[in-house]
Amino acid sequence: MGQMEGPSFVDVLIMNEHYQCQKKCPELAPCQNGGFTNSRNCKLCKCPSGFGGAYCEQIAPSFSPFCGGELEAEETLKRFDITIRQSGETRSKMCVYHIKAPEGKKIIIDILEVRSKCIEGCYQDGLELKMKKDFRPVGYRFCCPESSRRKMSSETNMVPFMVYSRENDFSVSFEYSYVDAKIGFDDSTTKDEKIDNPDGVKVSISSVFKRFRRQFR
Repeated sequence: MGQMEGPSFVDVLIMNEHYQCQKKCPELAPCQNGGFTNSRNCKLCKCPSGFGGAYCEQIAPSFSPFCGGELEAEETLKRFDITIRQSGETRSKMCVYHIKAPEGKKIIIDILEVRSKCIEGCYQDGLELKMKKDFRPVGYRFCCPESSRRKMSSETNMVPFMVYSRENDFSVSFEYSYVDAKIGFDDSTTKDEKIDNPDGVKVSISSVFKRFRRQFR
């Protein structure tokens, strides 16, 4: 139970269910996206990370007006780059985004580069991607350079993600797009070919989708 920065959302949910805290409420709030009724204010919900609003129906606020919000995925690739710097007295900084695709699609994310201090658990600084249908657990976290060239596909047409910095500067770059949800995805053939020459020209040829396989049931 728990993690380095304290109890997780699922930990709190389990404790609430164990002690039947919601029985204090005459009526449960219409929570969305895995949220549950706040027993201290029965008209509001406790929300998983990445979600906000009274009923967890909104994107959670970011620490700055210069980051956060909704990103629209397309069939063509889009690239996302972000850097969060710590200057002066360090403080917790988090930018929250939701990538969305049309119904019946799933989102492909290809992590190109991670620039950060590598710490087990990535609890200080990192990128957290929620690729599963269940938004309640902690998502996949990345803070090590070795995470570069990692490719994943989502289970739904929405991916909430958080970029956070609590101690050190953090930067990440990734590409994203969507494909039909019925298409199987194989990341084992990802390859990045680079050419260097005496003229100082560096060419990167990257095939983001090397192979798909259809799944028939």
